[in-house]
Amino acid sequence: MARAAPTMIYLDNAATTRPCKEAVAAVTFALTERWANPSSSHGAGLAARQTVETARETIANWAGIAAPGVVFTSGGTEANHLAVLGLPLRSGTTRIVSTNAEHPSLSRALDRRRDVEIVRVPVTRQGGVDLERLQEALDERVGLIALFEGHNETGARNPIAEIVALARARAPRTLIHVDSVQSFGKPSAPPFAAGIDSAAVSAHKVHGPKGVGALLLRTRTAIEPQQVGGGQESDRRSGTENVPGIAGFGAAVVALAATPVPRFAALAALRERLARELVARIPGTRILASGGPALPHIVAAVLPGVRAEVALHHLEASGITASAGAACHAGSHALSPALKAVGLTDDEIRSTLRLSLARDSEMSDVEAVLERLPAIVARLRALGAAR
Repeated sequence: MARAAPTMIYLDNAATTRPCKEAVAAVTFALTERWANPSSSHGAGLAARQTVETARETIANWAGIAAPGVVFTSGGTEANHLAVLGLPLRSGTTRIVSTNAEHPSLSRALDRRRDVEIVRVPVTRQGGVDLERLQEALDERVGLIALFEGHNETGARNPIAEIVALARARAPRTLIHVDSVQSFGKPSAPPFAAGIDSAAVSAHKVHGPKGVGALLLRTRTAIEPQQVGGGQESDRRSGTENVPGIAGFGAAVVALAATPVPRFAALAALRERLARELVARIPGTRILASGGPALPHIVAAVLPGVRAEVALHHLEASGITASAGAACHAGSHALSPALKAVGLTDDEIRSTLRLSLARDSEMSDVEAVLERLPAIVARLRALGAAR
């Protein structure tokens, strides 16, 4: 008799999250009942338009901005591109400041800016931007600061309030864009209250559907569209709106807003236990983002002497799904620039395992990892020594 496959424990939530039931219901309803073109003026089109605008209001209220500041996109990548390439630099500014550890959707968009100087400030070994080096890069020439709020590979969190204060003092005409894709809703909204001007967010990181995100703007800032056509989204992002995806995004944010605050404290406690016990139970383990601000759901563990990809296969065979580095690097043999930026050697990068939780993760998920992973690492290290 065939043995049943173990129940999957999913710990790759930094790559994507399981859609919540509210999002699934909203997508299904929109596909079956709100399928008309939201730009059409007949009743069915107006009903689809109302679905879009309701979601826009929901997301705007959560973020603390006006509804016209929500520009729907195909995801976080497009939102970062729209900000980096479309936000107008104020007259006389000629410099954009970022870091050397950004997500490719932001760093590669910066590579396309040929008209200005790009300054990439290093990050510290804890993973956040080096504030002293950032201060040195800021002056009246800076027209845009674009950097991550929370890092998808290391789990580090940038001190956005401190960054904004530095920027306002030294580069008073700069706009500030943050990549909030990984930090959105964990547990807070993008830090508009701290004074940022825009943020990129993505639905599938907060239990919504894939293929939809938004660029959030603090004011109705003029922006040069990167995708032109029929003039949708107030002529900032043309293309017929993805009504089911937008409906699911709005529903996911409603579910997020209804999540009890203690649930997020419990999530952070799970991460802390997982990080602490991996260090205690697996000799030589190093947890990235230790000693600095960190996201409450990502544990990036360097396991010397073990290839993370090999450990992943063993973990999956035992019923646990995780990742090595970022999912968007899958299929690429290039080593992560972000992990190089925090000082890891090539061997350490190859040995970095990422375990990422969600707000519905349980202590039993963490205990399963702590029970199985140390034995897997010990076995693989022994095999390596035997060679």
